[in-house]
Order: sequence, then C-alpha cells, then structure tokens
Amino acid sequence: VLLSSIGVISPVPGTGQVLKAGRIIRNTSSSAQSSINSLKLNKQLASQQQLSEGGISIAGAGSNTGTKLKDANRLANQYGGNASDWSKKSSSQYLGKDGKRFETHWYENSIIDKRVEAKTIID
Repeated sequence: VLLSSIGVISPVPGTGQVLKAGRIIRNTSSSAQSSINSLKLNKQLASQQQLSEGGISIAGAGSNTGTKLKDANRLANQYGGNASDWSKKSSSQYLGKDGKRFETHWYENSIIDKRVEAKTIID
C-alpha cells in the first residue's frame, strides 16, 4: 500500500496521479462551462434590455415599410384588440462577446398595451 502524491492511500502505484489528472480535467471543464453560462446570461440580459426599447415597427401598424402583418388576424383572435392595431417590431442589434450579433423581434399592440411572442434573431 502506497500513499499517493495527493494523500490517497492506494494499493496501485500511480493511482494518485490519475486522480489528480481527473481533478484537473474536471476543474477545466467546470471553468469552460462557467464561461459558457456567463455568455448565455449576458445574452439573456441583453435580450431583456432590448424588449424594454420602443422598437422599430417593421410590419403592420406604424410601419413605414407598407408591409402587411400576415399574423394580424391570428394575434387579434389570440390576444385581443383589432387586427389593424398589431405590429411586428424589432430592437436594436447587440454584439455578444462571442462576436455574434442578435436582435429581438416581437408583436405589439400599443392600443391594448401588449407585447407577445418575443424571439431572438441571430445574424
């Protein structure tokens, strides 16, 4: 029976080094996962901030493009209000730390004060 370099008693020589290597890999993996989680949280907070913007109307009510909102009748039936009052809006773009740009789109009816079906669009 030998005492390994990390204080583990083992009948097999070198077991302590294997355990130590396993701990290093686990710690490295944990750091990588932490970085990924940080990036995801940063994007999630940015998306929430984008929803607080007034947004630019890209279809339907208030749109300067003249683009008809295809989902207007469905939105009025599902969420209320008049179909002619619904618009599709877009936020400003956000550049993530990973270099990806994204913006948030949603449907809005300013008469009944509803924003629904928000989604993130990644360029």
